[in-house]
This record gives sequence, structure tokens and C-alpha cells, in this order.
Amino acid sequence: MKAALSKPGAAIARFLSRSAKVSPPALRWEFVDEPTFDNQVGMVITDGAKSRITH
Repeated sequence: MKAALSKPGAAIARFLSRSAKVSPPALRWEFVDEPTFDNQVGMVITDGAKSRITH
């Protein structure tokens, strides 16, 4: 998972998506904190076009 979220991993995923002619996603997101890979319970809070995740 960490490799997939790295800059090289993201570049490879973009290349593969373009090669397969996959449309870009309708939504975009960004990490505001480093991702964690523990078991967690969280909540997605939406406010119009914005959303955030709490844990």
C-alpha cells in the first residue's frame, strides 16, 4: 500500500490508466495527513462539494 501511494507508484498508476484509456475520475482528493494502515473506524463528513474524513 505504501508503494502504491508513493510518487513513483502514482506515476505508474497514471501511466497504466492512460494506456488502458480509462477516463479520469470525476472526483479528486488529497491527503491532509500521512495515511495510516491500522484498523480504524472513521466518518466521512460532506458539506456540499467538500468532504472530510475523521478518525
